[in-house]
Amino acid sequence: MELKALEKTNLSPIVVNAKRITTLLVIMFVAMMFLPWQQTTKGVGKIIAYEPTHREHNVIAPISGFIKKYYIEENRFVKKGELLFEMVDLDKEYLVKLESVIGDIKAQHENIQSTLNISLARKKNIEANLRISLEIYDKEIIQIQETLKRFNGKKVSLQNSYEVSDANYKRINLLYLDGIESKRSYEVAKNEYIKEGVEVENIIIDIEIKSKSLEIIKKEKERYIKEQENEINLLQNSILSDKNRLITFEKEIKKTSIDLSRNVTSKVFASKDGYPLRILKNDTNLYVKKGEPVIYFAPEAKRRVLLLKIRRIDMPLIKEGLQARVQFHGWPSMQVSGWPKIKYGTFSGIIDKIDSIAYEDGVFYAYIVEDPKEPWPTSEILKVGTEARAWVRLSTVSIGYEIWRTHHAQPPVMVIENYR
Repeated sequence: MELKALEKTNLSPIVVNAKRITTLLVIMFVAMMFLPWQQTTKGVGKIIAYEPTHREHNVIAPISGFIKKYYIEENRFVKKGELLFEMVDLDKEYLVKLESVIGDIKAQHENIQSTLNISLARKKNIEANLRISLEIYDKEIIQIQETLKRFNGKKVSLQNSYEVSDANYKRINLLYLDGIESKRSYEVAKNEYIKEGVEVENIIIDIEIKSKSLEIIKKEKERYIKEQENEINLLQNSILSDKNRLITFEKEIKKTSIDLSRNVTSKVFASKDGYPLRILKNDTNLYVKKGEPVIYFAPEAKRRVLLLKIRRIDMPLIKEGLQARVQFHGWPSMQVSGWPKIKYGTFSGIIDKIDSIAYEDGVFYAYIVEDPKEPWPTSEILKVGTEARAWVRLSTVSIGYEIWRTHHAQPPVMVIENYR
């Protein structure tokens, strides 16, 4: 009986086991507080082509008119250079009219060019003749100047001889009057005196004639130069006018030729490999204006990137080179945010670049490229436009710190290291 009473004072095995389990749970909970936890920030986005030139765009109408024929089907792959569609102009005679206008302008251009060539040749001839004539005038002037120089020298000599003859004549005349010299000597001296005087007068006249000739030639030279310069100036003005007209005609030819080439190129070809997703003008009877979209075209993306939308509050935490886990919509997956190694159906990515400024309403975008060590599904499976969710991996902290941070609404720890 005493043993049974003592047994009743002992704790129930259930209580003992509960105490042990509670203690174990507390120990496990405390231990878990020190386990590492990978901080992350998440965002949503979609797959786009990495190169901007390989993203979707509208194929526009090169001319105004009607769609003559489509050579493609929606969502059928086309190669670069394949014919997409062909257009016809509303005015079927428009091209003929343009060609006629170009022909007329070219004819006028040729006429002006011919006139310009004639003017240039004429100017060249006038300039050549002017040089030759000036050389002739200069030679004549030099010859007259040399003649004048010679005449002036002769004049001095004759004047000296005349002065000697005059003195001799006066001396003999006095002697003749006194009866000392004979009449013959007197007449000889007189004739010599008269002769020398005539020669002096003649040389003076010759000098005056040559001087007047020199003045006349100089005036003729000046007049000739002015006439030729005036003619050259007129030709120069005509040449400048013709050149300006040629430039105007060339601009008109270029402008009209561009218009013609644009209208001639009514066939539109694929600029890249890709898919014509939508035919926007599905009725060939619809009038399409130049520049209107006709086909929505998606080039084949050689390299893909996830365009991830990031809240501006998380933007400072995102760095180029950080690792990320990507979950594509439609892929069964499991991902524990804090433990990246616990994953299924998600793929690795790397932050390639981040927008420098907010793109819209305070939203930033980050570009996540696939990790070469863990490639994404092929483009046949993972198509451009597929939506996705991504967790960008930040710093590793303890679970206890993460619980405290979450409870107190503190931001994650910013990654300082550069992973590039």
